[in-house]
Amino acid sequence: MIFKLTKPSKEQKILGALILAALSIRIYFALDGSRFYFGEVVHTWKDTYTYLDSFKNWWHLGSYQFDLQEPDSRFFRPPGYPLFLGLFYLLTENYERIAALAQVLIDTASCLLSFLIVRKLTKSFNYSILGCAIYATYPFLIVWVPILYVEALIAHLTLLIIYISLGLGHKKWLSCLCLGALAGILFLTKQYMILLAIFPITFILLRNWRIKQKAFLIGALGFGLASILTPWILRNYIVSGELIISRGESTGIIYVGRDFEAFERFVNLFDQNVTPYRSAVAHEGTLQLSRHEEFVEKHKQAIDSASNLAYECGASFTSLRGVERNRVYEIDCTDEVISRFQDLTRLAWSELPLISLLQTRIEAVAKIFVGNIENDPRLSHRVLYAYRFIVLILGIAAIIFLLSKKDNELRSAALAFLCTWFALSALFALHFVHVEIRYMLIPDLLLILAAPYGVQFLGAYASSQNRELQ
Repeated sequence: MIFKLTKPSKEQKILGALILAALSIRIYFALDGSRFYFGEVVHTWKDTYTYLDSFKNWWHLGSYQFDLQEPDSRFFRPPGYPLFLGLFYLLTENYERIAALAQVLIDTASCLLSFLIVRKLTKSFNYSILGCAIYATYPFLIVWVPILYVEALIAHLTLLIIYISLGLGHKKWLSCLCLGALAGILFLTKQYMILLAIFPITFILLRNWRIKQKAFLIGALGFGLASILTPWILRNYIVSGELIISRGESTGIIYVGRDFEAFERFVNLFDQNVTPYRSAVAHEGTLQLSRHEEFVEKHKQAIDSASNLAYECGASFTSLRGVERNRVYEIDCTDEVISRFQDLTRLAWSELPLISLLQTRIEAVAKIFVGNIENDPRLSHRVLYAYRFIVLILGIAAIIFLLSKKDNELRSAALAFLCTWFALSALFALHFVHVEIRYMLIPDLLLILAAPYGVQFLGAYASSQNRELQ
């Protein structure tokens, strides 16, 4: 016989059962369970078309952009996820469901990766199973697995980066080359996820290795990153004559143009969620702000004038209202709308107290931990948000515990988790302000992986307190 079958151990049986349960949950949610969250069984959602149409227009018409009337949409969606979906589009007519099931398999593999990562950190099967179980049943990720969004794919790529980083062995340069390539693929899937490169860079810099070796490894990582990004940058130069890596998350969407961005920056000084204000301006030409009453009353004429102008001829607002595309361009006064809202933003910064201006940012930071729990009356959702909060606290406790360890590898891993989590959370809280819970999945994932160590830390602390009492 070439190989001999061996009876699986008890640990292998437990892990196998957990992975099978994770797969079953995801298959059920993909085939039927998603209706409990989305109201119906769906695989496409609001932004899915921007990924699919980017690929379809490239494949059929030779132009990689989701909106053929908007030149800037050539740069909106980097090609990572559109190519992933495009593979299934070419293979089968039922590509949406098949792609969703592929994401189910990818995320099930992520459950196994979470087990392997926690085992590297804790060297404990029990805590590794706990980490795998938290990931396998994490509801805020499961709901997005059957939807053709990037969340399941970037979660898997994130886990790969962490796993390879923690396992740098004899051929460290080759591992770093792969890490750079994975960071590049992450960027081409979701641009801001390039921040995941912080994890391996931090881990390498903090290890007890020679400076020359660290520099060489980071150079190898950079080379891997450049090898993936260069074709995209060259393509952008060929089609535009400019060196473009990224033009932002809303480039090419006509109803989220530069005038909307100026409007959003002003309204975000008053509220995290600009959606109802945008709708009111687009359909009624009115802007009713609920905070900083004295400022609003003092500058009411300027606010009303800017809002009415946006309603009349701001491209983002007229297109949102359904004005015909050609007419939007004919009456466009985007530059003037931008100027007026920028003036109002400068006035707010000069007249309002700093703490008042930062209030929405502070609320966004709070939402990182508690989500939308205060605005959601449903008990089931409140329970889920409470569960998420406990997991995050355990993850933070774990990082504190790991930082107290003398082991250089564990301390380096803890700081790598902390720096990456902080960078992503700061981006969402300070830049996006209106934080959707799905934005927080990758920061959550970093703390999920650390959470089992938090359980260990709290258990050790409780035992020591108990001994002292005795």
